[in-house]
Amino acid sequence: MSSSRMPVVAGPDMPRDPADTLVVTGGTGVASIDAAQVRVAAARIAGAVGSLRRAAGLSGAAWAEVAGGATASGMAGLRAGVAAERRVACRTIEAVTSGLLEHADALDVLEWRLLRAAGLYEEAEGMIERLVGGLVTAEGFVIGTAVGVAPVVRLLGGAYRATGGAATGGAATGGAATGGAATGGAGTGGAGTGSAEQSGEQAGGAGRTSRGVPEGAHGERTDEHGEGAGRGWTAGGFGGGVVRGIAPWTDELAYGFGYGLARSAGARPGVPGAAGTLADAVRDAPGGDLGHGIRLERVKPEGFAGTPPAWRDRGAGTLDEALSRVDDLYPRRGAPEATIAVQRVAGPGDVTSWMVLVPGTQSVPPADHPWDGLTDLELVAGRPDQATQAVEAAMSDAGIRPDEPVILVGHSLGGIAVTALASRSTFAERYRIGGVVTAGAPVATFTTPPGVPVLHLETAEEVVSSVDGRSSAENPRAPDRVTVGRSLAESSAEVDRAAAGDLSGAHSIRTHARTLALARESGDVRVSAVVGRIEPLLPAERAETTFYRSERATAGVSPGASTGPEGSP
Repeated sequence: MSSSRMPVVAGPDMPRDPADTLVVTGGTGVASIDAAQVRVAAARIAGAVGSLRRAAGLSGAAWAEVAGGATASGMAGLRAGVAAERRVACRTIEAVTSGLLEHADALDVLEWRLLRAAGLYEEAEGMIERLVGGLVTAEGFVIGTAVGVAPVVRLLGGAYRATGGAATGGAATGGAATGGAATGGAGTGGAGTGSAEQSGEQAGGAGRTSRGVPEGAHGERTDEHGEGAGRGWTAGGFGGGVVRGIAPWTDELAYGFGYGLARSAGARPGVPGAAGTLADAVRDAPGGDLGHGIRLERVKPEGFAGTPPAWRDRGAGTLDEALSRVDDLYPRRGAPEATIAVQRVAGPGDVTSWMVLVPGTQSVPPADHPWDGLTDLELVAGRPDQATQAVEAAMSDAGIRPDEPVILVGHSLGGIAVTALASRSTFAERYRIGGVVTAGAPVATFTTPPGVPVLHLETAEEVVSSVDGRSSAENPRAPDRVTVGRSLAESSAEVDRAAAGDLSGAHSIRTHARTLALARESGDVRVSAVVGRIEPLLPAERAETTFYRSERATAGVSPGASTGPEGSP
């Protein structure tokens, strides 16, 4: 049998095929390359190469059979015509075998080229990402440096303060908070969490019972995604594209802006220093006294617009349900502004545990309650704030004992608040923290105590969770602390892709609840370990929930009258 001929194929240091020397510009080309799919194609080609070589082996065996018959001792007795036919058949088989091997060799080189191309693309893509990230950080630093000079900081603080028009001017009064209307959007001053969380959708859970809200009350949700009016500009088209485009670089921009502003203002380095500078500017600006204390009051059933949450006398049972309940504490669901919930759970054996639910920002401008943009800044800065003060006061009023485990669950500003509390040694000494769960909260700058299970849920497109200058992958890593990050734009689910271009949708509790569900279904042992340590504290034979709302006060903690008749919901 004749040997097969190797095709001449260009290797790394050899001249390339003429087609490979083309450089095409202009027109509409491929928008992007999926290196993983290129590698899959290379693997399939490798499979084809194997099949061709096996076919060539079979062809060679057939040649040997025919050629062996032609040279047998009985060949001389065959008719001359039969011998000629055998010789033709052998040449044909040789040609087929040689062709199969040539095609196998050519595909072998194609596989090498595809793998090489995928590697080069991945390397170039990584270099481009690092370059763009560096440029965004540098641009943020330049902007922050310009903003950080004293006159500009004072101007920004005054302008921001003027948007509120609801300072306390002393002790707060009862009733609904009267701060500026909550609006959607990103955080304030590069460090606030914004109030996109107000339009978060309630996520269903096992045994979940929704409660009615009077039509139109508190900005009732108006579309199939559960988001309120005003989200349309980011739901698709130019706005959605902008959101998807800038979201991956939010952490770099915030990081650069924070360091630039802090350096220019002479504050401690980083985003916390920048947030503190802006918070000081807001408090120093002309206007009423925002105070440093809080007025706390219990919310009775009549204090809700509609009926209070149906789950108030039931334990959550799962983290999914616990997270979804935070959604019921937003004004659009009928709760008074700045409402938090403290639930006492009597589990099997009458063992007592507690759950504290804390919602997020409800007014971007300064308000007469601490669930506003100013508190966002103070929390990120690590300054004393009135939101954590209110949560601690509510926990004390509820009667949580030092030996009874308490689970802290917070969304956005609420997530920062519960993480800030858990990171304070005085709080950890006073309470037995059974677990911390946050959704859409920038918490990378906090250090939680060892031994406390902590779960953070974040999405790349919500922007909010990365305004501390850290992506979800850069959150602190510890055996007890787990972060689940997710890119909505890469999801195959239509609802995720729609949320990827909508800040409020990406930041909503419903979206984070889906992230939690997916994380649990993945079977990841790190997620299972943290969830497995927190959830046993949730089942209840009996449960009782007390709702609290707070307002800013001049100083200290002032008791307030309940918003309904005596008795507890």
